[in-house]
Amino acid sequence: MSKSLGNLYTIEDVVARGFGPLGLRYLFLSSHYRKEMNFTWGALAAAQAGLQRLWQRCRELPPPSGEPLPAALAVFEEGIGADCNTARALTALWDVVRADEDPGRVAVTVGAMDRVFGLDLSRAGERLRELEALQTRARGADRQRAEALAAERERLRRERRFVEADTLRADIEALGFVVEDTRQGPQLRPVPAGGGADSAPGRR
Repeated sequence: MSKSLGNLYTIEDVVARGFGPLGLRYLFLSSHYRKEMNFTWGALAAAQAGLQRLWQRCRELPPPSGEPLPAALAVFEEGIGADCNTARALTALWDVVRADEDPGRVAVTVGAMDRVFGLDLSRAGERLRELEALQTRARGADRQRAEALAAERERLRRERRFVEADTLRADIEALGFVVEDTRQGPQLRPVPAGGGADSAPGRR
């Protein structure tokens, strides 16, 4: 990442786009620390969705009870012991969450694994509510910025400065909206699922 390349992002940038810091941690855990990571906002969105699914499963678990599942812990520890292969250990966590085992023992095992990961799985319900609130705030802020850009783009179009206006269209799409020109003026609508612009990749 480099400031001069415009692909240096801070935690504040991540939060402003509606992503939680733990979503970023989940993304990093999903690959080996020795491998170069190609960071994109799309990859972060996928990681956060994965963490949300994990929180949803953990939210349904009962309070921890009994002994941890030794076979699951052994696979987890093997992954961590293999040059800190967090991706392999994360797979072990998912395996135990999906396992047809005593739920109380699953909860104990998940808690032991999360002492390494730090994904706050014991407070999964609270974390899901916090993330929903964060995403709601980010969507509101993005719409306000998109509306301001749409108004500026309309001014440029009236002045026949079409190249500059097209640049603003791309900026609006990066915020998650499409601008449509109608007789009543520019109208914004959300980018369809799976669409939209992605930011330039960075390197971890």
